[in-house]
Formats: sequence, structure tokens, C-alpha cells
Amino acid sequence: MIYTPVEQSQSEAIMTAIGEAVAAARAAGVADKPVLLCTMTSSARSAPLGAGMELIPAIAFPENAVRALGKIAAYAKWRREPLGLPWGFDDAHADEARALCRDIVAARGDTWLTQEELLRVLNAFGLPMVPSPAAHSEEEAAAVAALIGFPLS
Repeated sequence: MIYTPVEQSQSEAIMTAIGEAVAAARAAGVADKPVLLCTMTSSARSAPLGAGMELIPAIAFPENAVRALGKIAAYAKWRREPLGLPWGFDDAHADEARALCRDIVAARGDTWLTQEELLRVLNAFGLPMVPSPAAHSEEEAAAVAALIGFPLS
């Protein structure tokens, strides 16, 4: 709602009427409509307008009111979206990964996992890894490059 007072003597009555109209609409069940008031006055700061139990934000310039209304609409749209489902971890096998790590510690002590062991731990949690074969010679590097492509790092 944009109100630009032309005659200052009627401003108070008009503002009161606007507040009463909004309060009446709310009492009639119109609760899902946001209301902003743009009072294009010479005052540097507009005060909120009372409308029953509600305070209507009063904004000095239409551009700012439109920006605020856009943010309200975006927030309302987000609130109407269905709730997301929480992540499930039914496919995670922590016990399998834990057993593997315990076996490694028992066999070799506190050490780094090999590439194969790391892949097994990640797979237990359903975390795929890009194939990255190791090469130990120039011939093996050429064969790996033929499989996965260039460049090799």
C-alpha cells in the first residue's frame, strides 16, 4: 500500500483508516497477506502503523518496500516447501570398517592404510573413489594411462 499525503490535514485520519482496514481484514480471516506501508512523506523515518495487535512496517520509498516484499515472498515460498527427509545411513557398515581397521592395527600397528585398505574402508561407508591405480614402472604408467587417460600426475 502506498500513501502519498497530498493534504497534511487529512493524513492522520487516512493513516487511522488504513490501520483499521487492515485490522478488520485480519479479524475477517485474511491472515496470509503481507502488508507494507509506503508513506511518501518528507519525514526521514516512517514509524510503523498500528493495526489492532499488529504493527505494519512503514517504509519511506517504494523501491525499498518492493525489495522487502520480495524477500517476504521468497521466505513464504521456502516455508511452503515440504520438509526434507533426514539423511539415512542404512547403507553404511561402520562395523565392517571398524573390524578392518582393528585387524590392520593388530597386524601392523599404528600405520597408514594401503590404497586397497582405504578403498575397503570408504566402500564400507558407501563413499566411492575414482579409480587410481598405482604404477611402479614406466611400462605400468603407460598401461595405466591407456586405461584412465592422460595426463598422469
